[in-house]
Order: sequence, then C-alpha cells, then structure tokens
Amino acid sequence: MELLRSANRGCPLCSLIIRKDQIHRSQDSYLDDLDENSDSELRDPQIYISISGDDSGEEQVLFIEQCLEGNDGRNLAASRLLMSLSIYAEPDDPAAINSIITGRPVSPLPLSDATYAMIKNWFKTCGESHLACEEHVTKPLPTRVIDVGSIKGGLSEKIFVSKGKCADWVALSHCWGGVIQKSTTTTNLQDREQLLIVEELPKNFRNAIEITRWLGYRYLWIDSLCILQDSHEDWVREATQMANVYKHAVVTIAAESAMSSETGILRERNTDAGAIAIPYCSLSQGIEGKFYIRELSYGDEIHPLQQRAWTLQEVFLSPRVLHFTNQQIIWSCHTTSLPESNPAHTRPILQSIYCWKTEDRKSEDSILSLWYSLLNDYSYRRLTYSNDSLLALSAIAKETQELTGFTYKAGIWEEDMHRGLLWSVGGLGVRSSECSLPSWSWASLDFSSGQPEGHPFYIHLGDSEARIATFDATFERCDVIEADEGAYGRVLSGRLAVVGQCQAIADVSKRSKPYFLKGESFSLADVREGDIMEQIYLLRSRLPFSRNQTICDIDDLLFRAKVGWTSRPRCPLHNHTEEANLNVRGTKFNAIESGLVQEDKSIIYLQISKWTGFWGEDGVLFALILEPTGLLDEYRRIGVAQIPEDNGIAEVGWKRQRLYIV
Repeated sequence: MELLRSANRGCPLCSLIIRKDQIHRSQDSYLDDLDENSDSELRDPQIYISISGDDSGEEQVLFIEQCLEGNDGRNLAASRLLMSLSIYAEPDDPAAINSIITGRPVSPLPLSDATYAMIKNWFKTCGESHLACEEHVTKPLPTRVIDVGSIKGGLSEKIFVSKGKCADWVALSHCWGGVIQKSTTTTNLQDREQLLIVEELPKNFRNAIEITRWLGYRYLWIDSLCILQDSHEDWVREATQMANVYKHAVVTIAAESAMSSETGILRERNTDAGAIAIPYCSLSQGIEGKFYIRELSYGDEIHPLQQRAWTLQEVFLSPRVLHFTNQQIIWSCHTTSLPESNPAHTRPILQSIYCWKTEDRKSEDSILSLWYSLLNDYSYRRLTYSNDSLLALSAIAKETQELTGFTYKAGIWEEDMHRGLLWSVGGLGVRSSECSLPSWSWASLDFSSGQPEGHPFYIHLGDSEARIATFDATFERCDVIEADEGAYGRVLSGRLAVVGQCQAIADVSKRSKPYFLKGESFSLADVREGDIMEQIYLLRSRLPFSRNQTICDIDDLLFRAKVGWTSRPRCPLHNHTEEANLNVRGTKFNAIESGLVQEDKSIIYLQISKWTGFWGEDGVLFALILEPTGLLDEYRRIGVAQIPEDNGIAEVGWKRQRLYIV
C-alpha cells in the first residue's frame, strides 16, 4: 500500500515498479517453499532494495520481495527477485569519474559516430589482449558474396563470384520468418552479378548491407542471396562449407530481435527513455553528481534469433559477433561479452561455450560436455523443416569430430554411445511418420516447433564427481545410410546391433511399478552426497512417485495419448514441472490400457549403464524401452527408464541377448 501511495504522490521510481506489474504473488503461493514441518510464519510482503554488480561488473538495483520470517532459516527460500534495473551516468558526469558508475547512455541511433568508435575499440581490444581469441587471418572468400561497394559510394552492389580471392567478409545470422522473396536463383544469378537491386531486398538485408559498409568492409555473406535457392546441388555443396563461412568471417551481424527478414535490424532505440535521475554523492571522494536508473535487462531477454535452430552454430562458430537488439548492440567474442550500455566492463562467456579450442577445453570429456550442453540449447529452437535437424547442427558436429576424432552416427558419437543414447524429453516428443531417422537418435523427434516451454531436452550424463559409471551393453555395429550431404547431414536409415541384459517391462513392473513422466525432468544419476537412496527418497518427497518406482520416460507420450499439454511453473527446488497437466479425455494417462505394460511381454527394457556411489551404495540403472518391429530380434526405441537398485529391483530376471534397434 505504501508503494502505491508513493506512486500516486508522483514518485517516478515507485510508479516504475507499479508499471512492471510484478507484485502479484499471493501469500499462499509461498507455502510451496516450506517443508511440512517448517516453523516459519507468513507475514505481509516486504520489498528490499539492494545495489550490486552483475557478472559484467555493471551496477544494478535489485528489488527483492520477501514474504516469510521465522527461526528455521528459510527466509531466502521465500524470496524472489521482482525486477532489476541498471544504473548509468553521463561520461562527463562526476559520478562516472574513475569508473565509479560504469554504465553509460545508449545512443538512440544504432549507427552513430559514438557507436562506431565503441565498436572499433572492441575490435582493437579483442585483437590485442584476448588470449583466447585467435588473431584474424584473411581467408579465401566464400563461393559467392555480396559486394556492397565502398563506404563513400560510387560502386553499385552486386553478387561477386570469388573464384578463390582472399578478402575479409561479414556474415549475417538472421531469422527467415517464412519464404524469402527476391532470393538468388539460377535464373537471376547472371543479372545479379552485374547489379543487385538493393531496394527490392528484404529490410534485414538492406540493413546488413548498410552496416557492412558502415563498418568499412566490402563483402557480405547472406545465405539466401549467396546460395542458389532453386539448386539442390548448389545447396548441398555450400551447406558443407557453412562452418568456414562463419568461422572465418571478420565479424557476424546477429539480427537478434528481427522475427523475419522484413522486420529490420536498425531501429531507433529508446533504451534510456523514462530514465529516473538520482543525485549522487561520495563523501570519501568529495564528489557530487547524478546517475540514472533505467529499465534494461542485459542478457535476460530471449530474442527471436535465439529460438531458431540454424543460428546456434552460426553464432557459436563466429569468432566475433555484433548482436543487434531492440535496446542496444552487444559484442561477443571467444573471451567476453560487452553491452553497449556498459562498454568498458566484461562479462565472461559462461561455461566456456565460445572457448572451443582453449587449453581447458581440449580433453575429450570436456568437449563432449560442451556438445551435450549445446544439444540441450538446440532442442529449444525451431526448424522450418524437421528433416534439417542434423544439418542445422552439422558444423558444430564437424568441429567436435575434428577435435576428438570420434565417429558421428545420426547425431550420436559412437565412442560415447552409452551416454548418447540416454536422452530424455519427459514424454513431450513427437515423431513424424515420415521420419527416416533411427528411433535411437534424438534427431528422430520432430524439432520443427521446438520443445514445450519449461521442459529441457535432457541427457542422463550423471554426476561424475559423485558417481561411478559401469556400462553393460556392448555395441557391436552401427550402420547408418546417409543422404548426399555426408556424415553430418540427413540420414536415410540406421541400425544398431547391441548385446545386453533385457527383461520384459511387464515382469519388472511386478516388482517396481512404473511411473511415467508427464512433463517432469528428473534424473536419479544427478543425486549426490551421502547415501544415494536416502537422497533419492528426500528429493522424491516432492514428486508424485515413490522410492522404489521405476521412472519411465516415453519419448512421445503426449502424442501417443493424444492429450493436451499445459505448461505449469517449474519447481525451483527439484527441477520438475509442478502439477503437469496431462489428461486423456479427462482421465489420467493409463500405461496398461495404452499397451505400454502388457501381458504378452513384447515391450522390453535393455540395460545400458549403471551409476553407483563411490562407497558401493545402491544406485540407478538406465535402460532403453524398446518395442518390437515385427522382424526377428528387431526393435525400435520408445523411451528410457531409470530403475532404482533398491531391494534387488534391478537384479532379478534379466537375460542377455543380441538384438537390433532401428
């Protein structure tokens, strides 16, 4: 109430908080953060203001709401961040002297002189002082590029066939947003080699040409203008060179906020509009000045470009990227990320994602960990054509192969097959009837619309620091028939020969009733510290299954059950979706009636790996769930199971056999 009264009296800061409309969480919702035996008591929500620096060193004002107090130490569990606002000062203000306040205003015009000077300084700093960033070396141009002419004008734009010429070029990463008009084809290529009519191109392309010329470069690569869109042969040839296009570009323009090719990259920014002036005083330094609070969340917004599958490898492989957002320009390289709003400070690239070839990323385990992290990111992204699921990741796969020497089989590394097969989607996957990919590959799922919000694609890698992994299955042969794009492109079929311990799901169900995941994401292999089963029990106390149940994740449960999906808030404590709404005509999904658990014992578990604690305590067994195809000893994957080694559940009734998975 005090906040509202203050806003009504004209306080701009209080009015800003009210406008954000984020103070709406009821007291009752905080009960979810308490254990049943908690002694904490609810009280009226209180808002606390804290000033702190983020990962980049930029100062932020944090508004935190707390709704609990008591003697059980659970105050933090009942706190939530309402909003964060950034701070900036004018460069010549006393508050900015000696970098007291490092945030700076953002120019309304993205291609201003001040912005140009800032970007050139970023280039200079990267080239001179970033050890993880390789020195740029001019390489032969891609097959075709756009000649944008000179910055002074006088030369017309055209498609330039490079014929091996060496020069620097800029690449564009963007969202198509549907069919792109005025793309380059076999019929108009000859004319465009003489003159490219810029006025008829989509707005993103016109802006990219302007940015390239503004930066002082002559050549630009855009996929739909530099690859013949009506020639499959040309597309296949150029697709195999995609990695080199972005790896060797002097810089990549990332059209982060443009939803389609017609949206445009360059727009006037109002980042600092409505900023609130606050007096600044430092008694220790005898300085008085002024700083500003603005609504700007650096790094938190999910942009349209980050939702497109193809752009993951484009940005990942690029040594330098200029991210054009609606609010500001952000620089990223193999070392750091720098926002226009705070150009002097650095934000380290999280998890060394861009540091692909630095010393601490060269071990096979670390490279594979990065691969699986990128695969998780990739699963959230959308594809226009579902059969591009491997192609859109092919450049990263090729880089991984060059660093490890591993063999790539339909999206899975043959040398890491025991882990690569244990992918999970919480029952929310969809398999197209037209898909030719083998069922054991994650790419057999339809990624055209991305995974449902709130649920990650998950690989059961296990916590190697607290677990010992043993692998039971023996993979004798993996045959994959590839399309004309090669080992990293489309797959026509695949067959995996494996010898391992098998048992009918119906038999195991008599000892361990299966719980079928319905939107949750949970891995028993990630439980650590102390007795593993006790930890599993404690974590499960908040989940809808019991201690000795087998956790089954049917890849396309939603599709099989023909149900509706409603995303619910994610539980911050246990990494699952609260009260996942998965109903079949008003009743809960019944695995027995659906045929997943049946008396004919045709559906089986195949043991893949087991994770146990260092002291030999009971662990968890991971198995594929397979259904027969009708051919002798041939099966297809339909899911993955986590079987707890509790009271011998995972030890009785298994038979070793050879089978084939397609």
